[in-house]
Amino acid sequence: MNLCVIAKYDVDTLEKWVTEKFSPVINKDVKVPDLCVPPPFNESVLGKLVKYVPVQDKDVLVLFFNVPYCEKDHKT
Repeated sequence: MNLCVIAKYDVDTLEKWVTEKFSPVINKDVKVPDLCVPPPFNESVLGKLVKYVPVQDKDVLVLFFNVPYCEKDHKT
């Protein structure tokens, strides 16, 4: 776990606050899953140029990325 603190206060004050607020946090040694295994795209679709003709006159692009089902793990 990492923490970055940026503020207009001096380092000693920030260190005191961070120690006070975050010392109670327990290290649970949680393993972060690698979402790139299996890779989201296979080599046959990498580097492809896709062109389309818009149906409406809007400047909007929506991209969807499929990731493995993880609803049961949302609390971790």
